[in-house]
Parts: sequence; structure tokens; C-alpha cells
Amino acid sequence: MRYHYLVAQGHGTPVVLLHGWGSTSYMWRFVMPQLAARGYTVIAPDLRGLGDTSKPATGYEKANIADDIHELVAKLGYGPEINIAGHDMGGMVAYAYAAQHPAEVKTLTILDVPLPGIPPWNEIVQTPRVWHFAFFGQRDVGEMLMAGHEKEFMAWFHNNEAVNSRAFTNEVEAVYARQYSMPGAMRAGFEYYRAFPQDVIANQKFAEHKLTMPVLGIGGDGSFGPIIGAHLQNVATDVHVAQIKGSGHWVAEEQPEQVTAALVAFLPPAGN
Repeated sequence: MRYHYLVAQGHGTPVVLLHGWGSTSYMWRFVMPQLAARGYTVIAPDLRGLGDTSKPATGYEKANIADDIHELVAKLGYGPEINIAGHDMGGMVAYAYAAQHPAEVKTLTILDVPLPGIPPWNEIVQTPRVWHFAFFGQRDVGEMLMAGHEKEFMAWFHNNEAVNSRAFTNEVEAVYARQYSMPGAMRAGFEYYRAFPQDVIANQKFAEHKLTMPVLGIGGDGSFGPIIGAHLQNVATDVHVAQIKGSGHWVAEEQPEQVTAALVAFLPPAGN
């Protein structure tokens, strides 16, 4: 695997930021500089298959991608202890990282995503709110229909999932359109959804041993914010919650000031 990543060199335990589907490391463009300005070392990779990272045909189980990130952190000479935060698919990867390496995770933050296999997952996947889970999970169909229409679809999807849709300007959509129009990128993105059955099995096994490090759930008040705290209590014993006002799913882009404030209040001070 060849990983593309951004690094801001600061002090102490690094903060690893993981993006989700529909975005890349570019989603952290407002939050990452603010954390760096406060002295944190921050690492923001493009996840397997997305952005400027390699796009293999397989390996999109979240536990496997967590192994990618674990190796990347080691390769860069950071850690072994980190703070890790993930949005959407990145949140699922962050949980798998913490579950597999609990002694190496100082804090875990999950941003606006339910974890496969963890209650109320079965109820969530039957709601219209996540219609795309089943659609993206059908092999070849999404790739066929969206070929040549990546910009139009991504712009629609971003706005459909947002409360503050003004965050997604033409400039922002042009960046994401370029990244998701790369050969193999849309397929790789859909493979994250196609791996859900394996993720359910892995997470149910992980959840047999609750996480003991501090865990922060950040959710948009127009998205998963109202349920994320109770959801994460199924996998962790020390759960904190920050509900982001005026935001849908894309909390770090819709309301970056609130997300930054929540992270700074939760993370250990830079240098620790």
C-alpha cells in the first residue's frame, strides 16, 4: 500500500484524523490547522482506496484498514500511543484500531457514524436515512451509473446529508470530484459498504470487551447527534458527547469551529 497523508509537526501524543466516504483528508482543512496551532502533532491520511492513496481491489474491512493506519503511524515514527478520531467510515476504522490496540490509544473520537453490528445498527439500516448502504453495497451498479457523473452525484449527496449546505462550495465540490473521478476511486469507496457484513462480525467480537479509554461521540443535531452517546455506551465505559448545532452529517466541514472546540476540550493538552 502507498498511503498519502498530511502531517503537522507539534508536540506530545499525536492526533490521527481519519476521513470517511464522500471525502478525503481534505475534509480536515479547517480542523487540522487549528489543532496544529495549539501545538498538536496531527496526521491526516487518505484512507485505503481514496484520495491519493493506492486503490487495491480488496482489503476494505475496517479492522484491516485499522492495521494500515497502525503501520503508517509506526512507519512515520509516531506512537505507539496516539489519539485517534474518525468521521463516517473513518470512525468505524478508528473504533477497530482502538479495539485491536487499546493500550496504544489514549483517546478515541467517533464523528457522526453508527458502528456496524452495534445496537441500534439493525434498526438504523432499515430506515430511509441510510438508503445508500444497500445501494452502494450492490457490486458494479453504483460504478456503472455514476461513471462520468461523479461531480453531480457527490454534490447532490453532500447537500442531501448536510444542514449547512453552504459548506460545500463549487471549489470544494471540484476537489472531491477530482478525487472521486480517479480510476478505481468510486469502486474503492463502495467497497467500504460491501465490507459491512465482515465488520458486523468483527465489531460484535470487539464489543465483548468494552473500551476503557475516554471516548467522545460527536454528532450533528440534524444527523446522528441525538443517538451517538447511547450508541457508544455499548462499546465503551467512559463516553462523552458533543452535539454539533446547525449541522448534518459533515460536522467538520459544516461547523468546524464547534468540532474543533469539542476536540480541544476533550483531548489531553498538546505535549502530553
